[in-house]
Amino acid sequence: MSSDATFGHDGLNLPELLDLSILESSAQVSERFSQIANALLNKYLLCVEHGGIITDFRLLEIEFYFFMEGVHEDPFCHGHVDQTRSAQWYAKPYLARRSVILLKK
Repeated sequence: MSSDATFGHDGLNLPELLDLSILESSAQVSERFSQIANALLNKYLLCVEHGGIITDFRLLEIEFYFFMEGVHEDPFCHGHVDQTRSAQWYAKPYLARRSVILLKK
C-alpha cells in the first residue's frame, strides 16, 4: 500500500494527520492524537538500520508531546529544538544515531 493510504475517519493520510497547525482546541488535539496513535500502532513498523542490518519493531506504546499556546499547553515540552517541528522524531541519542525508517505493515 502506498504512503498515500488513508488512516483517519476523516480520510487523512499520515502526513496530513501529523499537521497539527490547523487545530483550534484541546478536544481537536486529543482526537488527532488518537488518530495518529491508531495509524502508528496498527499500520506501521519501526525499521531501524544499523551496520547494514534492518530490524523491524512494532510500536507498542507511544507518547505525544505538543505545545500550542492557548490550545494545548503540554508542560512536558521542554523546548528542545527537535520538539519544535511537527512530525520530528525525538529519540534518545542511542536511537538517533541509527537510520530509522517508518514503514507500513
